[in-house]
Amino acid sequence: MDTSRNGLQGLRYNWSSWCNIEGAAFGKRPTSDEKKLGLDLADAFVWVKGGGISDGTSDATSPNFDPVCGLAEAFKPSPEAGEWNQQYFEMMLKNDEWLGIFQKRSQRRRGSFCG
Repeated sequence: MDTSRNGLQGLRYNWSSWCNIEGAAFGKRPTSDEKKLGLDLADAFVWVKGGGISDGTSDATSPNFDPVCGLAEAFKPSPEAGEWNQQYFEMMLKNDEWLGIFQKRSQRRRGSFCG
């Protein structure tokens, strides 16, 4: 099961929207550990595509433009498919629940040492 970008739910107006979803976050970390999966019908969680790799361009003048990448729920601006999208990657990191918890714990620890 691809969990690379499903860390937040309810972001799409339509399930057929697939292009650089605005507000996305990294999902469950890749694993095949049955205890971590917790699902009878899944063999593994995988990240098929990295979070910063663009699904497609939001530039409607591009010959490779797909209208799905211009929908309201698509992150803009986005480069051509397969190109690195630093802003999208940073948004996903910011929205990542696991990373957010880690950062909060780390900040608390640092604060306690700094007096």
